[in-house]
Amino acid sequence: MPQLIEPVPPAQVARLRRAVLNFRSGQRRRVFPTTVHVGDLDGRHAWFVESDRADSSHRTRRSRAPDTLDAAQRADIIGALLDTMEGGSPADTPMMWITRAGEVGHLHDIDAAWLAAGQQAFAESGTPFTMVVITRSGWFDPRSGALRRWRRLR
Repeated sequence: MPQLIEPVPPAQVARLRRAVLNFRSGQRRRVFPTTVHVGDLDGRHAWFVESDRADSSHRTRRSRAPDTLDAAQRADIIGALLDTMEGGSPADTPMMWITRAGEVGHLHDIDAAWLAAGQQAFAESGTPFTMVVITRSGWFDPRSGALRRWRRLR
């Protein structure tokens, strides 16, 4: 499923709802880094955690910011995450999702940067590209605009 287009199939909505619930219940910190995941929402997946901006305050002026990645590096990271998913069931097409702070439905710069890199890496591997952004309040597909939002998720 390359893009989530309304109406999103109920099974996919249920999987994404569980992913939001898992993220919401598993994330206790107020400020947390953006994390990129590739794989199966309900199963095996690999992830990359962007450098935590709060931990980078001790840098010297000459050092390169650890949270600065260019487009090629992002694509390489996603490609490496895809490579770790090889050997899974052929029926399990991996997808990409980002977990981050902020509101659901608002495209952030970081979403756009990872979206472009994901499209490139998935195209290079010949894998259909599906991406969602997950926050504590819901999920959305930045390409189609499909989204779900919850105030009280249980």
